[in-house]
Amino acid sequence: MRECSGRIEYLNGEPIRIFRCKNKLCPICSGIKQGKLINRYSKFFDLYKGDIYMVTLTFKNVKA
Repeated sequence: MRECSGRIEYLNGEPIRIFRCKNKLCPICSGIKQGKLINRYSKFFDLYKGDIYMVTLTFKNVKA
């Protein structure tokens, strides 16, 4: 994790590839993953802004 994003390949002075550790405990890699997930689901949440509910359905399966 210390060397995450430490190796970068350049072409004509522009970074073309950044090597990351992809460890889920790495703050850099987890932040990148979080940003990708936010971008992926933000359209859905914007579309159904006021109509989203959290529902938990359970049934009794143990005699007490």
